[in-house]
Amino acid sequence: MKTLFRITWLLLIACGFGCSSDDDGGSNPTPTSIFLPVEITASDGDTQTVFLSYNENNQLESFRGSGAVYEFGYNDQGLIYQVDDFVVNNRISIEYDGNIITTVTNLTTSTDIPVSFTGGQYNVGDSEIVLNSQNQLINWQGIPITYANNEGPFNTLSFQPVLLLLDSIDVFVAYFFAPNEISQITVEGTLFNLATERNEGGQIIRVGAIPEGATDEAFHFTFTYEERPLNP
Repeated sequence: MKTLFRITWLLLIACGFGCSSDDDGGSNPTPTSIFLPVEITASDGDTQTVFLSYNENNQLESFRGSGAVYEFGYNDQGLIYQVDDFVVNNRISIEYDGNIITTVTNLTTSTDIPVSFTGGQYNVGDSEIVLNSQNQLINWQGIPITYANNEGPFNTLSFQPVLLLLDSIDVFVAYFFAPNEISQITVEGTLFNLATERNEGGQIIRVGAIPEGATDEAFHFTFTYEERPLNP
């Protein structure tokens, strides 16, 4: 299948988004800031780290990791309409009908990348991505995903479907824009239970994956945050 964006799998677990607020003693203080992850480290025996940055609207602006450098541009509706891949010097353009992707074009090579959306399912080449009515990813390439009721990764950011339409990706694409925390995921017949740790502010700081019936983690991720003011 043709690669939409050459991106490392680490980007796909860019999670841990949560709100923060000043405690003024009121019962419902008005939030004045959010915490956004700026550094994510993955470990499965080897360790890799990626770095994220944000624009003045607290939208994901760039991703830098091992062999990957991306920048994202947004339209007036707050949707990603342009992706610059500085590793292969490609610029990708995305068009929408509402928040549904209708056209993806590699502007560098002047070629369209086939994409369709029917009944909650995106098809991009050989890839199938199924969303529910809450825009949660519930099936990726035949891999089912189960959610808990706790707030999840991108609970403070708008839904960005283009970040789901990536090739050569890890199943942790599920963490993109999940309004709820992911509790289980099945990979190649193995059920993994995901254990999430949060700090005192409620931000996800660690996610560990334990195979069903096992006691040891197969892999885990940790997150470092930057506190940023909310948009006026």
